[in-house]
Amino acid sequence: MSGTRRSAITRDLEANRAEVFAAFADDRVRRLWFRIPGKGAIYDHDFRIGGGEDASSTFVMPEEPVHKLRNRSRYLDIAPDCRIVFVYEAIVDDVTRWA
Repeated sequence: MSGTRRSAITRDLEANRAEVFAAFADDRVRRLWFRIPGKGAIYDHDFRIGGGEDASSTFVMPEEPVHKLRNRSRYLDIAPDCRIVFVYEAIVDDVTRWA
């Protein structure tokens, strides 16, 4: 894998696990802290192992073309009030920009 850069970001947050779990599980609460930027956002969220979320919108900057934004995630493991393991892709104009 010559030339491949790998990095990890680790954060320790002081939050009650049950509250964090509830925030993922309740779409109304989830929308308070996870929103895709842009206009006309659409969300499809299925909080279960094998489920995930597909969120999309359009984003416009002055004197720039309209960009299609998409965030796609999948839940790999869920242990109630304990752990949520998920993967996601951030996609701009049909190109994965980070995962």
